[in-house]
Amino acid sequence: MPTAHTLKEGESLVTIAKKHGFRNWKTIYDAPENEELRKKRSRPNGLLPGDVVSVPDKKPKKASLATTKEHVIRIAVPLGVWNLKWAPGKRYCGDKSTLEGETNLPGPEVELKLTPRQGTSPKLPVIPGKVNGQKIRKHTWEVKDVWLKAPFKDPFPFVELDTTTKDDGVPSNVGVLKVESMAETAEDTFSATRAWSGFTMNPSFKQKIEKFVCKVKVHFDIMKCWGAYWIDLTSAGVTGTAGGCPWAGYRWGRSTGANAMAPNEYHDGTNWCALPAGFALTGTNHSAVAFYKSGASYVSTGGGTWPGSFTDYNFNSKKYKKRRKAWINNTHTVWTNKFYIRRKKCKSSKGTRCCIYTVDVKMTFTVVTAHAAAVIAVCPGALRSNASIWFLDDARIEVAAHEAGHHMDNPDEYAGGAVDPALAGDGAVAGIDADSIMGANLSKVKKRHYHAFAEMTKKLVKAKYGREYDYIVVEK
Repeated sequence: MPTAHTLKEGESLVTIAKKHGFRNWKTIYDAPENEELRKKRSRPNGLLPGDVVSVPDKKPKKASLATTKEHVIRIAVPLGVWNLKWAPGKRYCGDKSTLEGETNLPGPEVELKLTPRQGTSPKLPVIPGKVNGQKIRKHTWEVKDVWLKAPFKDPFPFVELDTTTKDDGVPSNVGVLKVESMAETAEDTFSATRAWSGFTMNPSFKQKIEKFVCKVKVHFDIMKCWGAYWIDLTSAGVTGTAGGCPWAGYRWGRSTGANAMAPNEYHDGTNWCALPAGFALTGTNHSAVAFYKSGASYVSTGGGTWPGSFTDYNFNSKKYKKRRKAWINNTHTVWTNKFYIRRKKCKSSKGTRCCIYTVDVKMTFTVVTAHAAAVIAVCPGALRSNASIWFLDDARIEVAAHEAGHHMDNPDEYAGGAVDPALAGDGAVAGIDADSIMGANLSKVKKRHYHAFAEMTKKLVKAKYGREYDYIVVEK
């Protein structure tokens, strides 16, 4: 009657044959009782712990030999591999693990292959198992090239690499190396204080890693406001304060001409006047300023009051809701998936997913009614927007993506803005790059603009996995 043998860790058909006295492991594997097992495990080197092997009854082999002669009887020994295992058995990309095992195969080497249970990894190596006596000498491998080519929709949280003899007809146990991913982390906040060309900024956004995607969330509390300008007229001999503007030598300004981004009048405390003769606007002597209604007054978000009133408007009109939605969608389009974040010393091939993260940027709004330091003033008109004041009628839909860029730790890249003159390379010269989302043309996201995402990836991975890795921004 056949004996049921439950395969244990390290066992193979060879060890079963030896244990039960069979000269050939094929007698066991090919037995009719193992038909279902062969359907389940089509290769003799693919049996796993827990598989049940039916060991048939032994049939005595008879031979007729002349009694008057000497005979040499050779007893066949089942050949194969067993006790194949990795140590440690769980690793991450870039870690090292050592493979060893036992064999009675002849020859100096047995080739061993890696087969992923999850997905396909076409660049996995064949491992040369050096044979020394009945031992497969320890072979150390630096884990790489395990994950699929990027990007893919449903990544695996881990990949189990089955290690067996390369020749499917040579039995071995399956040595399993479980390669864990760093595909998920909790959310954390990026926060910094910057001083760019005299402008102070406090970049802040949230980031987490989800299925190999850096999920970046930049959120703004926004408030219904009205826009105007302040103008520094000290160079024109203006002194003291007037018209509700609280800074000496400064006056509130407005544009009544065709160019809303350039004020042409100032309030002298009594009347609106043309700018003084010979006074020239520069990138630093004027800026947009926002006002919110408080009772019957219009209060500046930076201090002071407006010398009059503004025309009311419907902040939640269909037109302005559509514009805010367009800001959100455009910011996502402009910033998402322009580059990869990759572990600096990853040795995996470029075409694999290993240690590579895509980036998804999402901007969100909450409408508030009370002003606070971090609230974005949203105003009608097409004045000159900045990091804290956005204008709903600005024809340049990329303005929101540009201003969101400041909150993701990027300075202006145009003359007169909040420039970091130390910024160089990747198209920037002394902090200036017109052909960028942070430059005058509001165009391309460059690799340098992702630097904070790489910094956050390092922070998130260290917090979740305890690994002190550096991450860089690379081309897709």
